[in-house]
Amino acid sequence: MARRREVLTTRGFAFLAAGVTLLAAGLLLGFPDLTRVGALLIVLPALAMLVVQRRVPGLEVSRASSPARTSVEEPVAVTVTVRNTTTRSSPPLLAEDRIDVRMGERPRTLLGALAGGQARTLAYAVQPTMRGRHQLGPLSVEVRDPFGLTIRQAQVGDASDIMVLPRVLTLRGNPSAAGMGGVDGDVPALIAALAEIDQSVREYRDGDDLRRIHWPATARTGEFMVRHEDRPVRRRATLVLDTRATGFRGEVTSESFEWAVSAAASVLRHLAGLGYAVRLVTPDTVVEGAAAADITSDAGLDLLAATNLTPAASLPQVLAVAQSLTAAGGLLVTVLAAHDLDLIRDVARLRGPGTSALAIVVDAGAGFQAPTALGEQAEAVLRGAGWRVVRATGPLDHVHGIPAAWAALTRAPSRVGQ
Repeated sequence: MARRREVLTTRGFAFLAAGVTLLAAGLLLGFPDLTRVGALLIVLPALAMLVVQRRVPGLEVSRASSPARTSVEEPVAVTVTVRNTTTRSSPPLLAEDRIDVRMGERPRTLLGALAGGQARTLAYAVQPTMRGRHQLGPLSVEVRDPFGLTIRQAQVGDASDIMVLPRVLTLRGNPSAAGMGGVDGDVPALIAALAEIDQSVREYRDGDDLRRIHWPATARTGEFMVRHEDRPVRRRATLVLDTRATGFRGEVTSESFEWAVSAAASVLRHLAGLGYAVRLVTPDTVVEGAAAADITSDAGLDLLAATNLTPAASLPQVLAVAQSLTAAGGLLVTVLAAHDLDLIRDVARLRGPGTSALAIVVDAGAGFQAPTALGEQAEAVLRGAGWRVVRATGPLDHVHGIPAAWAALTRAPSRVGQ
């Protein structure tokens, strides 16, 4: 056990106060019996502390959560097993597992007395309301003396973590179908749809497998030719998330920022499901040097789960990295706040030749209830640079707002006469 402490209960303090009063009165008034009763009341809490210390056996705690990775507002089942590792019985134990207040109320239960080697399980459920890595435990146990004068509290076992991912919504709409695939989007997608590999022939080289000889080509050229198999180029997408605290008003848990993170997470998983090689560009990935690497959906969601608001100076660094990644074309998706038109103009310049650019602009007006003039200006700047833009205004709704924003971005343009 670690971090043990003994405290007096209300009854214990009452005994101690009464003992001091009676002891003083007995000494002042000259009543020996009263003095002895007062001394006894003072000694009892001290003896109770000694008894409690000797009554707590060694305990072993194991904890399991299912699932270990979850999303916001998704329930998680937690089981905590407490085992008495000694041969002597324990007193009745009151257990409480320490959890973050954003995970729900702390579960408390009376485990009762544990015989030597016996184990009991505490089962409860949590429903996290905030993304991030949250801690479960350590387990806190309480033991009382038989008279209820003292409590011994101890933390048992280690804490465990649970990863709470951002809320991820199912999206509909393919940028390629809407003519937004980029220079490297449409042809590779067609190749990938037709076959897993693209086959061509080349001259035979020493060491080539004879089973790969392409006999029709060999007969036509008079030289041994072998099949050469290349995997098609994957469509590339760059996803940029704005994390400026000045853009997303409020605290770290601000409504607009959480909406933006959820939108980025939903787009990331959707594009990965469409076969895009996605690169996630945030201040965290820029600092870690991971922005240029393709990221899996699971790894990206883990990164977004831990993303927090950053100073305004972080965005220019993010844009510099994004500029180098989008120089060769492809699909560019940004989720940004409508704040600081100079930086919005820098964002607009990310769209170069062959780059298809989509932007979700979070217009965090007062109370998130109405669009702002700054949001309108930001939208105009991006549209003027050839971006497809949708502006998210309040009240910000995760369940319907994010899918609707993406559907508007990827909607195919109407034909003349429709």
